[in-house]
Amino acid sequence: MSRFTPPVADNSPPLPRSVFQVDELLETLKHGLEMNFPPLWVEGEISNFVAARSGHWYFTLKDARAQIRCACFRSRNMGKPLPAEGQRVLLRGQPTIYTQRGDLQLIVEDVQDAGAGALHAAFEQLKRKLQDEGLFEATRKKTLPDNPRCIGVITSPAGAALHDVLSTLRRRNPLLRVIVYPSLVQGAEAPNALRQALDTALARRECDVILLTRGGGALEDLQAFNDETLARQIAAAELPVVSAVGHEVDFSISDFVADARAATPTAAAELLSRDQTEWLRALARARTALTRTLRERLRLAQRELSHQQARLRALSPQRRAQERSQWLDDLQQRLHRTITHRLHNARRQLATEQRALRDHSPARHMARHNEHLSMLQLRLQRGLMAHMQQQRARLDHAHARLRDLSPHNVLARGYSITRHDGRIVREASLPAGSSLAIQLADGTIHATVGEKD
Repeated sequence: MSRFTPPVADNSPPLPRSVFQVDELLETLKHGLEMNFPPLWVEGEISNFVAARSGHWYFTLKDARAQIRCACFRSRNMGKPLPAEGQRVLLRGQPTIYTQRGDLQLIVEDVQDAGAGALHAAFEQLKRKLQDEGLFEATRKKTLPDNPRCIGVITSPAGAALHDVLSTLRRRNPLLRVIVYPSLVQGAEAPNALRQALDTALARRECDVILLTRGGGALEDLQAFNDETLARQIAAAELPVVSAVGHEVDFSISDFVADARAATPTAAAELLSRDQTEWLRALARARTALTRTLRERLRLAQRELSHQQARLRALSPQRRAQERSQWLDDLQQRLHRTITHRLHNARRQLATEQRALRDHSPARHMARHNEHLSMLQLRLQRGLMAHMQQQRARLDHAHARLRDLSPHNVLARGYSITRHDGRIVREASLPAGSSLAIQLADGTIHATVGEKD
């Protein structure tokens, strides 16, 4: 018998208690249940079945020892036969809590007759077999084309899946080419029909990618896509194959061996097509970039043109003549300043001498100095005039040379330029009858070579 140990007194303040409201508790339990239990398969017997006016089904699934409430909403039971009271079924659903009543219930996604259990077991057996052989490995799967030009669709021409695929492709990319390879998608002959359609698509090589698709249905309705021979043919295909069989919760063997799986036919069409709005946005971006590039090139060309025009102006004869004239003006100004400075110095020296003469010189020395001064002034004036004339002559000579070097002045003096086929004639070696263009100062004369003397 264990010994009783009395509790030790604890003087620390009590911890605050977490108090839930009823709805908070149920929401917490519901969230934890849905997070830890993904959709699962449950087998049992239908009881208390009710088909509401909204189209939803409500019933109880039970066995000999327990029961659970179930709800199958209209979006999941459309097209399926009503279950019978007492029917043994196989359900796939999400465990959750209906918080309004605090009931544990199963949100049903698929309802199958219990007889389909054998099909499901065969499905799982084939799935494990092909998986062990490596047919599901991502490393062996081909990459889908980024921008296919043609899509081959293997499906029933009368099915809703083809309508969904074509309408989605027409909305997203109207220019995308689609080739339909018709085939049965349900029944005993469907696997062979699907294999033949896939053989035809691979042999013709008209498409960039192949889409194998059909709408939703019960497990037995999708059996054609669980065919082992078809699965191996898909795995060995040289073109990429996309499988889109049934609804989002439906899986088939073709989904696992295909290069890509889409949840629905519409999702497959979206996967294989690029939205035309993306093309338009890309085109707008390219147009903006092209405009920016052209503007930059135009700016650079204009800058280069301005640079070349500036160089041309700098190298023109007129500019050189202007620079020479400016250089002559500068020399003249420098000469004038020099002469003025010398005259100033001479006058200052003259004043000095005059003061010395007034202080020391007799009349004879004064006369001689006056005569010498006059001679110096005369020489200075002559030298100044001679220098000015020399510079002016050089300037006139430069202007004359520029005029003489002008082709128009040469022509104005009676000369001419003779050309044959656009080239200047320098020798009298042209044959008789040759056409000549003789350029004069006031026009051009066309002539023909006659007999040479």
